[in-house]
Amino acid sequence: MEENTTKRDLKELSRLLIRIAIEASKYAREKSEDHSMYKILARNPVGDATRKIDREIEDYIYRALKQSNIDALIVTEESGTLYTGKSRPEYIVILDPLDGSINYIANVPYCSISIAALPYKEEGISVDDIAVGVVSEIFRDRYYVFVKGLGAYVNYEPASRYVIDLSDAILVYFEEPDLIGRIHKIWLKLGKPKIRSLGSASLDIIYTSIGRFRAFVDLREKLRNVDVAASIGFAREVGAYVVNDRGGNVEMALDRLSNIGSIIVTRDREIVELIKQSQNP
Repeated sequence: MEENTTKRDLKELSRLLIRIAIEASKYAREKSEDHSMYKILARNPVGDATRKIDREIEDYIYRALKQSNIDALIVTEESGTLYTGKSRPEYIVILDPLDGSINYIANVPYCSISIAALPYKEEGISVDDIAVGVVSEIFRDRYYVFVKGLGAYVNYEPASRYVIDLSDAILVYFEEPDLIGRIHKIWLKLGKPKIRSLGSASLDIIYTSIGRFRAFVDLREKLRNVDVAASIGFAREVGAYVVNDRGGNVEMALDRLSNIGSIIVTRDREIVELIKQSQNP
């Protein structure tokens, strides 16, 4: 009975997060032509620019969660940690209010809002505990949601209907010279596929997980848990591989803002093996 109750609660939580993400996306879309929203207010806890629009969306979602009477510890891109209640939290909510902010201010319609959640506990938290997540596109009426063990959906349809044959193109992020060399080796072994960098990690992972791209590769160790928590859960639920550059599990702290290290997402097991081999000279 307890397991059924938990699953029912997670379904209810997913519906709440979907509603909040959709409403926040519409709010962000309405504000997209207000250039005052582009103003840099500060630097967030990891040094990136916090613009007015980032703070506005974060506040919007925080108020919506608080008004829903959900008692949560919120780990968020801009403020670090927030609480919606005074008692011991029931959930940890991991929030990126605007993933793809450079695209947003450049009027490139490839950016999203990402919200993930897991039952609260004080220790022993792992990526496997991420139970619910939603990624909502800001400039398109489309969201991607999963409930662990119960499936993944694109809007109201099973995500399996959106899975296609693997694309030839890969999504890659690299900056340091040694990473360029590693990526070049991978690129050659994959048959010189097209390379793209689109600027919203959550959407990149979602699109890769349903086959729109052959792989998502980020070896910079700059991504944060808020960037990818919801999309990792979605990818796993649709059967994609999510590994680090050694082929092992991606690990990250979930009760505070943190970096995650390297990450590779693909539906192709061969690519996982090539990534692992690329570590060797």
